[in-house]
Amino acid sequence: MMVRAEGLLRKTVTPTEDELRTAMAPSLCRCGTHMRILRAVRRAAVMRGGGVVDAAEPVT
Repeated sequence: MMVRAEGLLRKTVTPTEDELRTAMAPSLCRCGTHMRILRAVRRAAVMRGGGVVDAAEPVT
């Protein structure tokens, strides 16, 4: 999941919510933390100087 997220953020500094979910979909977490992982990728995008367009939840 980390490598997949890094690849997305290298390719697109400001991905859309759909791009984020599509990129992470093959690594769907079944343990119940998938939403927290998506939130972490959104935060990483902000830390890299971008963000996620139309984010499902605000980045704090």
